[in-house]
Amino acid sequence: MRPAIFAVLFLLAGLVAGPLFAQPAATPMTPAPPSTATATTSGPSQPVPVPVPTTRRCNITGAGNVLWVIQDAVGFAVPALLLFTGLSARMRDAARAVGRNW
Repeated sequence: MRPAIFAVLFLLAGLVAGPLFAQPAATPMTPAPPSTATATTSGPSQPVPVPVPTTRRCNITGAGNVLWVIQDAVGFAVPALLLFTGLSARMRDAARAVGRNW
């Protein structure tokens, strides 16, 4: 009975305190005034230069993909090894022997 009372009080506190911490509605954005230093800024009609990828960068990216696949494979293999070899049950039994009974 006591946990149910605490749960109801917690929910009521959230309903009451929620509007107190709510953020005000967002105001519409207005455009910034034009800057006087136009020599260093590019206008919206000018494209942004993108560097051409080098072979070194492509090799680094490919190596990153290989490491990602290896990480995923090991992430699946280790728990599967623990599960299917029965080692997890032996770990459970050892933990039960060392720990206390609930």
